[in-house]
Amino acid sequence: MNSLFDDTVRAQIRERLEKLTPQHKAQWGKFVPATMLTHLIDTFEVAFAERPVTVKKGFLNSALGRWMVIDSPMPWPKGSPTAPEYLESKPGEFVRDKQRVLAYVDRFAKGRGQQWGRSPGFGDLTPEQWSRLNFRHLNHHLIQFGL
Repeated sequence: MNSLFDDTVRAQIRERLEKLTPQHKAQWGKFVPATMLTHLIDTFEVAFAERPVTVKKGFLNSALGRWMVIDSPMPWPKGSPTAPEYLESKPGEFVRDKQRVLAYVDRFAKGRGQQWGRSPGFGDLTPEQWSRLNFRHLNHHLIQFGL
């Protein structure tokens, strides 16, 4: 399973992100590039414990739920619902927002010994789970924009 702790995987994600422009069109869903970037920023703020959230009890808190979303080889469905905590920020300046996302991706190079937050859907995750989940999330949205 791909992980943002892997230098090669992180470099590939960075390369794809760097190609994103405000003119890219989504192949599904409601995001435009600017709102996708702020959505990613929101998720990274939660992952790195910069924004506290309330954990909701449910199927995703189970081992099977986590596996299905974080580790399953199946791609995520297009148009999957997202937690409202990940839709709070409003787009700012496109280049600055993209640089913030890239900086968060780079932060995974610091490794596992960082402070990690709690997911509103999954609860407590290991650093490895955060790394795989964020890879899948980034990959999902980059595919959404044809990258």
